[in-house]
Amino acid sequence: FLDDALRLRRWDDEAKIPNLRTPPLDHYAAILRGIT
Repeated sequence: FLDDALRLRRWDDEAKIPNLRTPPLDHYAAILRGIT
C-alpha cells in the first residue's frame, strides 16, 4: 500500500500547474449533485 500511495502522491505533485486558477467549489455543485 505504501508504494502505491507514494506513487500516487508523486503523480499528483507532477500534474500541478503553478499559479493555475481553479473554479470555486460551487462551480462543481451540479456535477456533485448528479453523482449522488
